[in-house]
Amino acid sequence: MKRIRRGLAVTLAALLMIPAQPTLAVPSGSDREQKEWKGDSLATPSDLENGSFGDEIPDEDELWKDVVEDNDLQKDETPDEDEDLKDKEIPEEDGEIPEEDDVASPSDLEKTPEEEIRFNTGNHEVSVVSYEDFFDRELGDAYFEEDGSYTIQIPEENPFFPYEVQFTSGGTVTKEWFMTPEDSVEIDDHIFYVSAFFDDTVVTQMTLDVAGDTVVVYPEAKEFTDGDGISPLSLLPLEERSLSVDLSGYTPVELTMVSIDSIFAGNENLAGKSVMWSLEGEDDYIINHAGDKIDMSVDPWTDSALWEMIVGEESQLADGNIRYLLDMTVTSSEDWLVPTVYEESNGGKRTEISVLNSSYNLYNIGPHHDRERYLEIEISENDLQDPDQEVYVNLDINKDIFGTVQYKDIKFFLGSSEGGEDITDQILGNVDMTQSGAGYPIGVDSDYTDITAVTYDKDGNITGRVQFWIELRTRGNGMSMGLYEKTDTGRVTVYDGTSIKRENGVNYWVWTLKYGYPVDGDYYLRLTYHREDTSASSYVTAAYAGLYNTIAQAQAAGVADIKDTLFGDGYKANYSAGVPITVFVGEDGSADQEIYRYVFQTEEGEQKLDSSVSFWINDLCDANGTSLANNSYIVEEREDSYAEYNYRTIFVDETVDLEHLTLSFQIPTKAELYAEGSGEPVISEKTVLDFSDGPVQFTVSAENKKNSKNYWIQVIQIPDAGTTGALYFNSQMDENAETTREDGVIYSTREIFIDSRHDSVHDILIANIGSEELSDLTVELESDTDAVVLDSYWTLNGGYGLGGFTTVKDSGHGELPNLAKIRLLAQKDAEGQDVSGTLTIKSGGELLAVLTLTGVVGDPMITTKEIPEAVKYVPYGTMIQNSNKYDWNTVSYRLLRGNLPSGMVVKENGELYGVPTESGEFTFTVRMDNSESEFGSHSRTYTLIVKENTDINVNASTDPGYEVTQRIPDITLASTEDHTFVSQGLYGQFVDVFLDGVKLVEGQDYDSESGSTRITIRSQTLKASNQTGTHTLGVEFRTEDRTLKRAAQNYRVTGSGSSGGGGGGGSVTVSTGNGSLTRDAKKGYVNSITGIVTGEGEGYSKWQQDETGWRLIYADGTAAAGYMAEQTDGNSVEQVLWEKVNGSWYAFGANGYLKSGWVWDYELAAWYSLSVDSGMRSSWYTDTQDGCTYYMDPSTGKMVIGWKLIDGKWYYFNETTPVQTWFYNAESGAWVYNVNSGARPFGSMYQNEWTPDHYHVGVDGAWEE
Repeated sequence: MKRIRRGLAVTLAALLMIPAQPTLAVPSGSDREQKEWKGDSLATPSDLENGSFGDEIPDEDELWKDVVEDNDLQKDETPDEDEDLKDKEIPEEDGEIPEEDDVASPSDLEKTPEEEIRFNTGNHEVSVVSYEDFFDRELGDAYFEEDGSYTIQIPEENPFFPYEVQFTSGGTVTKEWFMTPEDSVEIDDHIFYVSAFFDDTVVTQMTLDVAGDTVVVYPEAKEFTDGDGISPLSLLPLEERSLSVDLSGYTPVELTMVSIDSIFAGNENLAGKSVMWSLEGEDDYIINHAGDKIDMSVDPWTDSALWEMIVGEESQLADGNIRYLLDMTVTSSEDWLVPTVYEESNGGKRTEISVLNSSYNLYNIGPHHDRERYLEIEISENDLQDPDQEVYVNLDINKDIFGTVQYKDIKFFLGSSEGGEDITDQILGNVDMTQSGAGYPIGVDSDYTDITAVTYDKDGNITGRVQFWIELRTRGNGMSMGLYEKTDTGRVTVYDGTSIKRENGVNYWVWTLKYGYPVDGDYYLRLTYHREDTSASSYVTAAYAGLYNTIAQAQAAGVADIKDTLFGDGYKANYSAGVPITVFVGEDGSADQEIYRYVFQTEEGEQKLDSSVSFWINDLCDANGTSLANNSYIVEEREDSYAEYNYRTIFVDETVDLEHLTLSFQIPTKAELYAEGSGEPVISEKTVLDFSDGPVQFTVSAENKKNSKNYWIQVIQIPDAGTTGALYFNSQMDENAETTREDGVIYSTREIFIDSRHDSVHDILIANIGSEELSDLTVELESDTDAVVLDSYWTLNGGYGLGGFTTVKDSGHGELPNLAKIRLLAQKDAEGQDVSGTLTIKSGGELLAVLTLTGVVGDPMITTKEIPEAVKYVPYGTMIQNSNKYDWNTVSYRLLRGNLPSGMVVKENGELYGVPTESGEFTFTVRMDNSESEFGSHSRTYTLIVKENTDINVNASTDPGYEVTQRIPDITLASTEDHTFVSQGLYGQFVDVFLDGVKLVEGQDYDSESGSTRITIRSQTLKASNQTGTHTLGVEFRTEDRTLKRAAQNYRVTGSGSSGGGGGGGSVTVSTGNGSLTRDAKKGYVNSITGIVTGEGEGYSKWQQDETGWRLIYADGTAAAGYMAEQTDGNSVEQVLWEKVNGSWYAFGANGYLKSGWVWDYELAAWYSLSVDSGMRSSWYTDTQDGCTYYMDPSTGKMVIGWKLIDGKWYYFNETTPVQTWFYNAESGAWVYNVNSGARPFGSMYQNEWTPDHYHVGVDGAWEE
């Protein structure tokens, strides 16, 4: 007869041990039923009813034996009296215990219970029946209490609540959740309770607060089975648990402010405990407590992320801490914002612009990294009428993704916080974008727009805050191409790189072939045409070998159309001499026809030898090459940030022979590894090495035989028992660390670099290499510059120690019990600062080590924040300095944007140098580039003030030690005497002399000699081409370190007296060091180089100003003037007159007055720009009316259009404009910009956009190769 006793049923329940289930948090309002969360005390062992274990847990073997024996009872066996029933009174018939023949017969076994409910906690189903069925009919596994209730004994320790149980009743299967250990569920009028054992060591309940919602953590749904129900019983506390949190439905804004609402471990409320968070795979923990906010937003592309959560003490050494892996489910938010873009004409007409692509991206994920978020919007360039004009953007929450939002309100602000301008009404939803002015204006292909989105609950509390940048970019039409050879397996690319230049509307494309490919070989050129974001070669109308302006021209020349081959398998040709090709998209005469002209040419490629010097240690092996993986622990190279990760440590057990080891390693192909003192390369798993005498130096020699890198490896063995604890860190291997020991204390220098190459942290891995514990470890940082700070988790706070070095078996998380880490972080805004300070490590107050810290914070960057003022005509030089301390990283500078004063340049080495020839304030941005690819570039904006060349300013510009001891006197134009300028500066440092910003020529304009520095200047040079007035003499010196020093003075030239005479209608020529001086009967004195010489005396032309403007009065009393020229259509136009005066070109109108601003010369058919002060402009010019940048040819002054190579870079200047952007004001005689034209001005430079022929130029206008 079947015999299941109540006590045995309890025993069985205790053995139904199932693995701890991952947990799942479900937001309020989800489909899963939300029950009231009860955060009060949980069940204890003493609370267990119906067979509680009390304080002792039965022996597993005995329980197993008991269950097996009972399950093996035969049907015809008679049960003995069972003391297991003594805790429950057995009912009697008329007060008597039933006789044996009153007991149910075997036939009763075929009967079904009158009522039965089966429950399953995971892998075994238990039948609960009525008291009578259980005892009288011996049915079921357990019975209901008198009140119809039943308490389920949860088989596992520390179960996580809510807890899921499956019930079967009357053929119906349901799954119910017990929210807390005190909760109950009702199944067919029976109340079920649960009881569990907790030891208050692990988290058993948790809720999160997201956007004001309480999100309960649920176990994942179980897969219920009905097996043996017996699993090994484990009494060990859980060291790691897996949890899941479902945060789907929340926007990325709300996920930035998530907090733990409540957290329990059994009966213990852990509200005061620390919780250390980090993304799985990262080790940068952020510490918070219940109620603290944490940013749990993740990569918008994903719908899940794994977080690591450590609960307990704020110490990496606290062995009582528990690790939880939190699998978080979110809603992918790449498309959470839907943009709409409109363009508006000057007349207010609105046109929608196609959005080709839009994505929301998050970069630099991790608690200690700045999270940079971007909404990247790509629009159709073809739809834009004016790419230079702002467009209007509206954003809407994507209803397909977030149809029901949790927040009450969301607002958008301009800038990085909610303190900025509220632009919600402009940029967010419910805006009629067809109306003029609707949407927020954003520049196309310009700088990013900084936006902050904030969500609020119904009470107005902030529930989320995210700052992101809007980047608006265009995509138009263009070509992509490749050069190939054909093989049996398909196309093979034959080139390593390309170079491109554009001249006269033709793109010259040079293919640098891979080494070994003949330059005169036949190769296949294959083109692909793209319309915006799609391949669209079918739109190509025709293609011809040759350069043509129209399809008709090509057809008339009788050349074949190669479109099908060029855009198919490829056009085969020998490209060594250059092959011209023209591609037409659209028919001749069509307004949108596109013409692409190329010349493709091949050039020979050089053999490229690998310069890589990396070194990976795969394994430590014995002398025979047999792995010692079970006897060693190789510290991962990036666990310690010292130097270039080239100081490596391996820990081994006592069985390893240090004198006879081999390494299993990887180095780049054809590179070689050498060990210290060996002339033969080290062979992986073959070369036997001796590590018994400390660190061994290795060198990786690159294939190119130019690059090499040193590595040091130290193998440390488990010490003998009883060895005193001893501290170790890898920088002790470095001789440059100058490590010493005094009275058992380590003194060492530690150079640190907190930059991109080192993951923006500096880790110091410390080890206890003694067998005894190093107890109560602390670390203190004293920083002289406050550039760095200790990490809050990876530190030593005291109270915990490092175990002895007794094993090389890690804990399963990659650590040994004798290892710890100290992490240094950069303080905010500390980039570029030097590191100076000490790091002190102690054990229970006993000094272990003192590290002197040096180094620098941040990637190499510009450190110069301000630049000194300059003085007009005085030599100027200042170095824009940087924080680069790597000899293998080359730094270069360039002018990124803005304007320098005339005469000034930014040198590649970072020197701002020159002799400014104009005064004023000049704002410009300098960019520094690093040759190391892991380092970014860095830019800084400066304002250079150039002061007027007054006597006070010029005299003050002379540097100490370079004082002028003999000055040039004031002279007259009649003077014929040379004069000497003497400075205290060393003659060996003398470089150049400048007069009014013009460099003088030694031997022609002056002579120099020692005796301090003596400079004798020719008389005619001093007269500055016979220009009266104040002149500035500046002398440049350079010290040994190339620092610029200067001496300067002013002197005056007056007009009393003259050189050369003159008369009548003839002319007199006087030879000077700066051109010949001629006296013209009309214009007076004219220099063959600088033109008309103005002055107050006889024989000089002069400037004259009245209420209308300036005029040039010739020496004969007439005025310089242009004239009105009659055109072929009968209309008259003003033709200006050009005169070169005192070295500058000026234009005069028909009324005799000086022109300024833009000037159109009808005879020369060109635009010029003039200033009243300095005449014709040349080189770069930014117009103050339209804000556009132009380039005036330095040799002619003409405005440049089309592509122009300037200082080695290509720039594009607008060649056409659909409407007139400037209008001539006859009253003022000047050209005026039409602010309502809405079109790009003729000749203006393209910046940060695609040119009409589909090349992209940067923000500085230079073509981005």
